[in-house]
Amino acid sequence: MYVFSKLELLLRLMVLGLVFVSQSSFALEESPQSFTYEGRVYQSDGTTPLLDTVDFKFEILNNAGTCILYQEAQLAQNLVTSKGVFALNVGSPVGNAQRTAGGSTDSLLTMAQIFQNKSTVSVPVGLCAAGTYTPASGEQRKLRVTITP
Repeated sequence: MYVFSKLELLLRLMVLGLVFVSQSSFALEESPQSFTYEGRVYQSDGTTPLLDTVDFKFEILNNAGTCILYQEAQLAQNLVTSKGVFALNVGSPVGNAQRTAGGSTDSLLTMAQIFQNKSTVSVPVGLCAAGTYTPASGEQRKLRVTITP
């Protein structure tokens, strides 16, 4: 049977403590501020890729579709060289220019607030008639994408 000296035991406990501290620090980080939306845009015939420069407008709505919790525009996306294929990061910190591009209105909600189902959040009246949004437990969100050539 091997007996640890006090120094060996102390060093082992310190290393173990560092592992727990590093794991708990990851748990404290804020949720991501964006997600990737990718796809391919086709002409109205459904078979020919759209080869044009387009504007994307993204809106995240409550499950009922009555409150716009987030909106942003990503303007002048060139689909010519990609043959209609795109991959865009949707989401940004409060105050980012994407949130007001193309006439969008910033809800002033963080992405963590948009996707949480714990508490009521204030939403500008132009985006949500009630001025507040109270999500139900487990409620999903809808993503509305508008593409303008």
